[in-house]
Amino acid sequence: MFQAILASIPITAKLLDKRQGRSCSSVPAPTVEGATVVSISGQERNGSSTGDFPVFPRQSAGGSLANEVCEVNVILTHEGANDTVRIAIWLPLSGWNGKFQGTGGGGLIAGEFDSALAPAVQLGYAAGSTDAGLPSNSFDGTEWAGNEQLLKNFAHLSIHEMSVVGKQVAESFYSSPVEYSYWNGCSTGGRQGYMEAQRYPEDYDGILAIAPAINFNKMAVASAWPYAVMKEEGEFPQTCVWDAMVQAAIDQCDMDDGGDDDLISDPPTCDFNPFLIVGQNMSNCSITERHATIARKIIDGPVDASGDRLWYGLEPGTTFTGLATTTVFSISDGWIRNWVRPGYNTSNLNYDNFPGLFQQAVDKFDDLIGTSNPDLSGFAERGGKLLTWHGWADQLIFPQGTSDYRQRVQDTMGDGVDGFYRLFFAPGVQHCSGGNGPVPIDPLADLVAWVEQGQAPETLAAMSGSGSMAGNPSGNPSSGAGNGSQISRDLCLWPESLIFSGSGDVNAASTWTCAP
Repeated sequence: MFQAILASIPITAKLLDKRQGRSCSSVPAPTVEGATVVSISGQERNGSSTGDFPVFPRQSAGGSLANEVCEVNVILTHEGANDTVRIAIWLPLSGWNGKFQGTGGGGLIAGEFDSALAPAVQLGYAAGSTDAGLPSNSFDGTEWAGNEQLLKNFAHLSIHEMSVVGKQVAESFYSSPVEYSYWNGCSTGGRQGYMEAQRYPEDYDGILAIAPAINFNKMAVASAWPYAVMKEEGEFPQTCVWDAMVQAAIDQCDMDDGGDDDLISDPPTCDFNPFLIVGQNMSNCSITERHATIARKIIDGPVDASGDRLWYGLEPGTTFTGLATTTVFSISDGWIRNWVRPGYNTSNLNYDNFPGLFQQAVDKFDDLIGTSNPDLSGFAERGGKLLTWHGWADQLIFPQGTSDYRQRVQDTMGDGVDGFYRLFFAPGVQHCSGGNGPVPIDPLADLVAWVEQGQAPETLAAMSGSGSMAGNPSGNPSSGAGNGSQISRDLCLWPESLIFSGSGDVNAASTWTCAP
């Protein structure tokens, strides 16, 4: 598949060899507005392990780096902040395609470095990653709690600076301009891509933002709602209860799209009733009314004292075990106790105090890190393209938060948003990848074709199993349909969803169409 992606590069692209540019050790220091470059160093790397990212593996499952690269490390700081920000730029020593790719992070970590950079350079990109000055061992933000500069770095500034530095370094090294710049990230990386479009629209020609953690303050606090529900209702159900709820939702809503494929194609329209299985023994558990109440409240999402929705919940058919455990989800816990309400014990969350905490997060930090501004006019006017796909079975970031944002962009900017911003949903796919559904095969190539050739994607080709890895920042394909079969789909442009034609192989994309 890598060969297929490389074959899609326009013939005008420059495939440059290191002999046409500088040596790795002689790249000059870049200029970064508002920051001071403390040092710059370069070294050649070959055969390096790409490693694994501990919680959200996306671009690589580990292995050896095939291409020889020049790794340039830039250290910068901001006046009066006493921060130390590392930016790593990887430059293929041969076969550069004339493009730069920015890569993102996960959770409360700004960048993944090797595991994100290696796949990019193996596709011919110069690529960049940054730590935003954050400690590498602090996934929940505890180590940098209260540091306003580091929060600003993480929220938006360091990604912008990495993008500026990356393009300058690439142009200096190759003695040739960067022809196109792309962003590629999932989860936090998806949020960072949206922040680039909102705040720094000139940085990228194309942005691939998958399962984005946008609407950050609402999402981060809402992820603690399942814990509050279980605490208030007085029970933390066993895993077998959650398995039973997932299967019940699939049983009730699988045929809504006309196809018996163990997938719910449009979960927001699924009228799931967990009370229908009360009293039944499923997955080695006896389902109680309390279990059904807890499941219903988690799916409905957080509400205020009047019962009005604050934010979205998990979709029917999604595993509960990502958020519904005996402790508050680590990222939510870290964000709340380190920033929203310092020192707060999140084990005290309940129905009464949740709405106030939710609103406090929005009021306090939305302007800085909310990533919810629907005005993308700057990005649209400069010709940028934003491509997003999101798994309907995402167990960590609520998919309807993404469609909510897309609708608000249209409400703000009017018709024609599809001309620069397209959204697709993948039934049965979990956070960034995984699950039983079809994962987009090569969304980066789809974005490149849109940016460089004007070929806007009407659908995204997707597949479960090993066919869904190349060019996909997850690198972790779904396991296939519940019956063990590999499935393919052409994912629909939102707001349309998949409908079975009524005959033929239910696992084949050719038997499905898109409908409002």
